[in-house]
Amino acid sequence: MADSEVIKNLGTDIEKFDRKVNDINLQNDVYQNKRVIDELENMYKNLLNRADECDNDLQDSSQENTKPLMNKLVQYKRDLEIANNKFNAIKAKWQTAYNIEKLKVGELRGPDKEKAERDLVLELHKETDYQGNIIDSIANNIKGANRNLEGINIELKEQGGQINRIQDHVAGAETQVKHTEKIFAKMERREICMKIVGFVAVIVLGIFDLIWLVYWIVKDK
Repeated sequence: MADSEVIKNLGTDIEKFDRKVNDINLQNDVYQNKRVIDELENMYKNLLNRADECDNDLQDSSQENTKPLMNKLVQYKRDLEIANNKFNAIKAKWQTAYNIEKLKVGELRGPDKEKAERDLVLELHKETDYQGNIIDSIANNIKGANRNLEGINIELKEQGGQINRIQDHVAGAETQVKHTEKIFAKMERREICMKIVGFVAVIVLGIFDLIWLVYWIVKDK
């Protein structure tokens, strides 16, 4: 008998089914994903049977006020259909990859083999286009890098001109410093000469004063 608890559990299990569908990773090995696909197919069939049973029970129920339960059931069945459509789209992609793998090892016959061969050709074209896009992208990156290098070379030339100008300024400053050092050296030599001249002048004046003093002493006697 379908009651509120049974329908609630059905809704919870449908949510689990939807989460498992979202967790499918088609990048995984196709044989590994086969177990997941089979599990989800069985899960969907079980949920669909349970939903149908609840629907039949509510339709046959003699109880009044079953409309709220019926509305919930309708919503859950709609959620199950949406999740299953999503699952079927993923399953179709997986089936293509699975059949191509079986084709490679010679395990396909008949129409499935023909379809797998067409799918394999399409996959090869996609791979070729993808590789072509990668090559184009690399070429564009190289062109961009070359343009950047040209800009860098121009910038380096400009920087080189600035460096040359700076070096000229430095050389001019060094020349000015050397010239200033020569002036200071001359000034130092002049200062030394002036000191010597002054010292000699003091000695000469001292001798002159001494002679003058002796002269007056002698003169007085």
